[in-house]
Amino acid sequence: MALIVLIGAFSMPLLFYFLLPQHARKVYRQVKTMRHPTEVSWNHEGYSASTATSTSTIAWNDYFGWSADEKIVLLMQAPNLFQMLPRHALSGEQAGDLIGHIENSELRRI
Repeated sequence: MALIVLIGAFSMPLLFYFLLPQHARKVYRQVKTMRHPTEVSWNHEGYSASTATSTSTIAWNDYFGWSADEKIVLLMQAPNLFQMLPRHALSGEQAGDLIGHIENSELRRI
């Protein structure tokens, strides 16, 4: 039994490493609205995103948490439901402003 747990503990990260990117590409191919250009904005109240087919505004306190690195900013509505904003789409000033608004909202960083 311990051997099974040990094998599972080591194989799960590898499984996610190989399967998650493949799944993400599949979802991107299937959900055509993800390919529409998106215009985003934010203020002290929340984050807004608009495409040709939809508009969404979410208050900062309605998010579960957030995370950021040098490549992406994630705004999470739940652990498995999130909005991704590539850092390359933002100027350094815009990225700083967005992260400043998020931090001022006291949203939990994950």
